[in-house]
Amino acid sequence: MSDQITAALEFLRTFWNQLILYLPQIFVSLVLLIAGWLVAKLARKGVIKLLKLIRLDVAAEKTGIEDFLLNGGIRYTTVTVIANLIYWFIIFAVMLAVVNSLGLRAADDLFDRIILYIPNVAVLVLIFGALFAKFVRGATSRI
Repeated sequence: MSDQITAALEFLRTFWNQLILYLPQIFVSLVLLIAGWLVAKLARKGVIKLLKLIRLDVAAEKTGIEDFLLNGGIRYTTVTVIANLIYWFIIFAVMLAVVNSLGLRAADDLFDRIILYIPNVAVLVLIFGALFAKFVRGATSRI
């Protein structure tokens, strides 16, 4: 019984010593996450202002993209959709940088797999979305 307690205490000592060694890296990672989040928020606001300045919202409304989004149940405008895509791209890049700075190779490999998987999913969503849109159009035109 004494050996088990000694082993447990040794494990806890090792754990705390390693945690103290990694605290600066964890702190820097948290600062990087917060800074990246702020940059992403500022970028989203800046992109919205820029796209409205070049009147992309007016062009999207004239071409019918806004109506398409509203009919599809999306509550965002074209400008906010583009700005949110940029926001999430920045967040993803910051997360990847933080994972790399912490030396977590398994998470880095997971992010690589996700990035390689995204184009396949996007193509499937476009194909099935187009098919579903044709189905809905056909069903509603007969009513």
